[in-house]
Amino acid sequence: MTADRRKLLTFRADLESGEGEIKSWPRFGELTPLMRMDLLKDCMINLEELYEEALTEFDRNPLGSRVKYNRRD
Repeated sequence: MTADRRKLLTFRADLESGEGEIKSWPRFGELTPLMRMDLLKDCMINLEELYEEALTEFDRNPLGSRVKYNRRD
């Protein structure tokens, strides 16, 4: 059985200001409230894990020697 995977949410980041936002696509709003809640909770758990990893790394090296990201100029 093939999973039905669709782009419903997109995380956007401004690498200059450090601001982030989540954009929801129209299809996301068409889902049932229960499905939206389930998906959002999963995303929140994943984001919390990523945050904790970054926090641990920051605690070890506050200056963040790993400044590696590609800019599109």
